[in-house]
Amino acid sequence: MDHGDLAVVAALHRAAFPESLLSRLGVSLVTSYYEWQLQRGAVSPAFRALVAERGGEVCGFVVGGRYQGATSGFVRRYCRVLALALLRNAHLLVSREVRQKLAAVAASLVKVAAGRVHSAPPPVAAAPAVRSFGILALAVSPSRESAGVGRALMTEMTRAARELEFPRMNLTVNPGNARAIAFYERGGWQRHPDNPWRGGMILPLESPQS
Repeated sequence: MDHGDLAVVAALHRAAFPESLLSRLGVSLVTSYYEWQLQRGAVSPAFRALVAERGGEVCGFVVGGRYQGATSGFVRRYCRVLALALLRNAHLLVSREVRQKLAAVAASLVKVAAGRVHSAPPPVAAAPAVRSFGILALAVSPSRESAGVGRALMTEMTRAARELEFPRMNLTVNPGNARAIAFYERGGWQRHPDNPWRGGMILPLESPQS
């Protein structure tokens, strides 16, 4: 993926996730979001952004890797643009789900800011965090669903994660999206043991057989 793909990537995102807050705030903001990810990825060796083409047209994409601030950094960078988009779409604030998402983003920003001021050491008994290669977004054109595009993209990301020696991969899926959940489970993904489950999934990685 490069900057020349951003327009079609934004369109695919909105087609795949029409109910997401980002999609509902407009194509310009979606484009800015993926532009931000490419800018961050340029300085991260563990970042991957791939597109799939069929017949010379982009029909799917996947973005992932290991880096912090994928959402909070975007909100900080585009806070004014986001505020204007929310003002133009004030009707969205009627939705409880939207308000909850905004509250979660705000809490994340506060946490990041607090961490910069008070860098307290971690608890002595805390276990080291497991290195994990995260999938930020996977989208396929509706006209190419069930054509193996998503599987091919995930195969490439899994290969990249193994080459980078990550012990596992992770992603979050809408808990109500049974089709997406089934797709990932067919690929060996497991539901994160949350109770209640919030959509987190993990894929333990084994070293390729020699």
